[in-house]
Amino acid sequence: MRQAILALPLAIAALFGGTASAQDVFIQIETHPDLATAQERVRAFTEYLYDVNGFLIGSRWYGIALGPYDRETAQVRMDALKQLSTIPADSYLVSRSEYSLQFYPVGANALPVPAITTGDDSTISSTDFDSEVSGSQSSASPSETSLQALRSEALLSREQKLGLQRALRHFGFYKGDLDAVIGAGTRRAMAAWQRSKGYEPTGVLTSGQREEITAEHGTALASLGLRQFRDEIAGIEIELPGTMVAFDRYEPPFAHYSPVNDSGVVVVLISQSGDAGTLQALYEVIQTLEVVPPDARRKRTSSQFTISGVGSHGSTYVSAKLDDGAIKGFILIWPERNDALREITVDAMRQSFRPISGTVLPDFLESEDPQPSIDLISGLEIRQPQASHSGFYVDRNATVLTTDDAVNSCGRITLDGIHDMSLVARDESAGLALLAPTEPLVPPDYARIQTGVPQPRSRIAVSGYSFGGALGAPTLTFGMLADL
Repeated sequence: MRQAILALPLAIAALFGGTASAQDVFIQIETHPDLATAQERVRAFTEYLYDVNGFLIGSRWYGIALGPYDRETAQVRMDALKQLSTIPADSYLVSRSEYSLQFYPVGANALPVPAITTGDDSTISSTDFDSEVSGSQSSASPSETSLQALRSEALLSREQKLGLQRALRHFGFYKGDLDAVIGAGTRRAMAAWQRSKGYEPTGVLTSGQREEITAEHGTALASLGLRQFRDEIAGIEIELPGTMVAFDRYEPPFAHYSPVNDSGVVVVLISQSGDAGTLQALYEVIQTLEVVPPDARRKRTSSQFTISGVGSHGSTYVSAKLDDGAIKGFILIWPERNDALREITVDAMRQSFRPISGTVLPDFLESEDPQPSIDLISGLEIRQPQASHSGFYVDRNATVLTTDDAVNSCGRITLDGIHDMSLVARDESAGLALLAPTEPLVPPDYARIQTGVPQPRSRIAVSGYSFGGALGAPTLTFGMLADL
């Protein structure tokens, strides 16, 4: 325990320290008209917060506050604790001068004036409160036992327990569900975090340790700048990392939010009218994008789909849903260097996503680029194969006949850039290869191979993707059979 006793105050000092002369701001979290209630509430807060103070405000009200800090630190900490629902949402910053006397912790004096003069010219010092709060201890005491920590843990609200799990997940110690249940998995994560900090790995966080990890997590959240965006044109309301992306442009069916501050983060909102067929088409198109890894995880129903994976561009998450004739969703592209913050952002975007009824992006908007690139779909780069060849369905199971050189030395073969195919037969002398889909696939139709010998000078049509897939349909060339 000696290691924990020494390490914790240092960690707190590193997070919230400032010069003594500048620490004159408190975070006011509650006020009460009577001392008994204030004492009860201040002890409740000390179960999971450090630097809790109780002050007399004027001559009749009793306030509970955190501090003191310099103003910048106080603002950052207040924002972080509010976001974690650790303190009331209406907490605010106050100057030291707002308080007239400190009643908690016992014997402490964070104020410049040690006493108040009452109307009858007598004085009241902080020691006058000792008998009323006798037996209490400052929560800043580092000697909290595991049993005491367990008791204070039991008083945590569901949101506070969720906050702990989010913090443990953020720092890579917790892999389980966010369920606010402190079970074996959460205990192991707590012990791992304690071990990383040099604390005794008991699996039960003390009050100070809980505040330490949630404060560090809160600082990370503040760096994202998560805030609600309302895109009236796309008809979507969603929480986005405001310090990392900003609106750029519309290219239906997408609204592009590009990186700022060299974040590398990209958000694309999806908004279009359509039906189940349109959703299916969107699902297939998105899989051809360069930012979507070929081995991404996919979940799809008739009304929604999600795609997630990690590739050369980082982590990509896609979600889209069909509701009342509108398809709406989002794409998050995140550099791989900070997966923990990505998880926080994905969770925030999923939970805050709200379609605005009756509003979708129009099918077309006038483009500022008179010659858009054929390598882009609505501003997103298409994944390009090393080679592209023509093939023909030859049966109802979507078996494809193509040339042998089309599959020679290929590490991966896809149909339309979406469906994975495997080589099932090959005839090098004839220069032909036969491919089969790795998952069930139904072709729109298939070619019937002519068994008779064609006659010279017969009219024929040659079909194929002679432009390497640059066009949306095959080219057709008509002619006459000159020789067999």
